[in-house]
Amino acid sequence: MAIIVTKNSSTASSVPSSSDLVEGELAVNTADKRLFTENASAAVVELGTNPSTVTTTTVTTTNLVAGGLTYVTSDGDANQVLATNGSGALQWLTVSGVYDLATQAEAEAGTVTDGKIFSPLRVKQAIDALGDASVDWTRPGTIGSNTPSSGAFTTLSASSTFSLGGSSVTSTAAELNILDGVTSTTAELNILDGVTATATELNLLDGVTATTTELNYVDGVTSNIQSQIDGISPSPTYSATASGTLANGDTVIINADGTVSAVTGSSGLESLGADQNFTSAAANYIDSAYDASTDRLVVIYTESSTLYAKVGQVSGTTVTFGTAATVAAGDSAGSICYDPSASKVLVCYRLAGDTYGYGRVGTVTGGSTNSISFGTAAAFYNGGALEGTNIGLCHMTSANANVVCYARDHGSQESEAKMATISGTDVTFGTAEQFNSGSSRHLERGVFYDPDTERVVVCFYDLTDSDDGYACLLSNPSGTTLDAHTKYEFNNANTQYISACYDTVNNKGIVLYRDKGNSNYFTSRVMTIVGGSTNSITFGSETVIISADTTFNDCNYDVNSGKVVVIYKDETGGSNNGGKLRTGEISGTSSTWSDATELVSNSAGIENPSVIYDPDSAKTLLNYSDGGNSNYGTTNVFSVGFFSSNMTAENYIGISDAAYSSSATATIQIAGAVDDAQSSLTAGQKYYIQGDGSLGLTPASVSVEAGTAVSATKLIVKG
Repeated sequence: MAIIVTKNSSTASSVPSSSDLVEGELAVNTADKRLFTENASAAVVELGTNPSTVTTTTVTTTNLVAGGLTYVTSDGDANQVLATNGSGALQWLTVSGVYDLATQAEAEAGTVTDGKIFSPLRVKQAIDALGDASVDWTRPGTIGSNTPSSGAFTTLSASSTFSLGGSSVTSTAAELNILDGVTSTTAELNILDGVTATATELNLLDGVTATTTELNYVDGVTSNIQSQIDGISPSPTYSATASGTLANGDTVIINADGTVSAVTGSSGLESLGADQNFTSAAANYIDSAYDASTDRLVVIYTESSTLYAKVGQVSGTTVTFGTAATVAAGDSAGSICYDPSASKVLVCYRLAGDTYGYGRVGTVTGGSTNSISFGTAAAFYNGGALEGTNIGLCHMTSANANVVCYARDHGSQESEAKMATISGTDVTFGTAEQFNSGSSRHLERGVFYDPDTERVVVCFYDLTDSDDGYACLLSNPSGTTLDAHTKYEFNNANTQYISACYDTVNNKGIVLYRDKGNSNYFTSRVMTIVGGSTNSITFGSETVIISADTTFNDCNYDVNSGKVVVIYKDETGGSNNGGKLRTGEISGTSSTWSDATELVSNSAGIENPSVIYDPDSAKTLLNYSDGGNSNYGTTNVFSVGFFSSNMTAENYIGISDAAYSSSATATIQIAGAVDDAQSSLTAGQKYYIQGDGSLGLTPASVSVEAGTAVSATKLIVKG
């Protein structure tokens, strides 16, 4: 049996260790009045301090200290409360303004039942006591049935932030008053944060799911939104009084008095200028192009066995030329075209020294210099001799490249075509494509581009097929390749002196030629060209332009007048009868021609003619060798234009939306509208207003853009 020994210490704060005691032994610290023992785990524990709970019926003590607070030792007065003094001691206190609200209400307002509320005075006192707000009321009488008997609550001033559902309310009283009468749901109201509309306007929004930003768009709407939208015109328009009748789709100007009228004009021969020489020696193998980037005429010609180029500036009926630039030395002949994708001209020519074919890129300088410079020559054919002057050239807009056609003069004498692509001042040529298995002649004036079918048309007579006249289509399937399609015969007889061009308004080609099978009469045929997978050409009936012999000729289409202009050498009766000019109009598959206008009166006539249209001045430029003046290179300016039009560069406004009588209020579709009253348009093409109000693909003498076609009948109005 273990012997229990009581141990003691008189040292303050002394606590025994486990080595000082065995289980059950007692140790007393007499200085601190503390009692310790050792438990079964050999841990020293202090007796009387470890129980977490004490169960007892009554605790009676003189002084009670709990939780750091010393409690009072006696009872206080009725309705007093215990309060700390700030030093750990509790005391009885009487707090002013704290009431049993129910009891006070019974005293002041009767029994508290449904329909009765606490006295407002006592509610105020309770709020004051809590210190959260101050309330000033005017209450002349008691409040019953939830309504004051008289008077009203006058002010509410909060000493802290007013919050709803934990979110601070920032609206003003005026903004909150707007919500009076709103019937929307809570979810709908939550969308309205920041909305400035009235309560009436807000009530229109019941069920709307738009955002706050979207709702703010309707601020100011005062009527049914759909009715307002229905009243908006689907396209931009302008209304004015019509002066004269208007047809649906008429181009329209605005007059000085604010009325509107259709664009009108009359056409006729504006002028035929005087002959102007660009050489002082005989000029052969003349060809020309118009450089749209500088608004300049470029003429190439051979003089004294050298191929030259000159730049001319048109002003009225006068052309001012700069200094000649050498294209190639050595008896050369060629063709020229303008490449709008590169803003350069391309000259392709046969060099007499080796009879090969070459190309050079020309850069035109405008201003007062009217000059041209050329890049390095590149060969498009060096496999043998080329035949004479038979080089045709045109720009193929759909491929952003040019097409050169030529006839070989050796071996099997095939006729070929190549793509010519300009980069900077250099030109590269694609793979040769044969378009005629025989040798082609007189093709230098017979090559043109059809923008509607995106086909190049080459007209020629076949030296190996009884000199019959043919036309062939060239397409560009991809890259720099060409495909030649079936050739179509337009004259089953000996054919010479061929020229051809394209009517961009009627979408027709036309070929002119000397028909040796019909007394050498000067003849024309209209071509209908079909692209796509068909690639065909059909010809209208033959039209004799003049029942007489003609030789040299060239033609071009005058967009401003809508007419084909041709110049030719008249050899009626087998003798020279000067140089003549005629204009022709295409209608359907036939053409009609004007009487001849004398271009050169001398009997020697003209040779080497080249006709080019100048869209900047809306005039046709006639270039030729004047046989009556030592074959000097000569230029003349010709115009079949609208010289009496009511349209200016400033007064065009749009297109009539319907037919209107004079003095009626007319609706005019202005820039941005889509007019649907046109016909025979080509989608994607830009159209210009001509002097008579019609639409054309090139500017008239006054350049006014009508718009861009989006279909055969619709045009986006510009101006």
